[in-house]
Amino acid sequence: MSDRTNKPVHEVRIGAIKAAIWANATDNGSTRYAVTVARIYRDRNSQWQQTTSFGVDDLPVLQKVIDQAFEAVLNLQGDPGNAPDPGSNDGGNDDPHAATAPAGDTATSGNSRELQASGTPGDQGKARRRG
Repeated sequence: MSDRTNKPVHEVRIGAIKAAIWANATDNGSTRYAVTVARIYRDRNSQWQQTTSFGVDDLPVLQKVIDQAFEAVLNLQGDPGNAPDPGSNDGGNDDPHAATAPAGDTATSGNSRELQASGTPGDQGKARRRG
């Protein structure tokens, strides 16, 4: 697996939700792609943070971001001429922290109920309720 400190080969972003696509070289010389998703927000000190926990209101946007990331991976795997520009992020802004979170979208509080994907192998597609 490649070093995650490298830049992603492509990013998709809608509002505060983003997906990063990473290229990983395999032992046989082929490339496998991995996708990470996150929600960015400003904390109480106005510092940019990111989380992999999503509120229920984030899910429709998350679904669109994942759909676009899937299409980008398909393009990367297929015809290299159709691959997205590595410098683009579909958000029109090179600063990954430039977009502000929607009004009322704050860091996780004790009163909010959120869904977080389980990180346990074999539990893909399952979610557990937090909060």
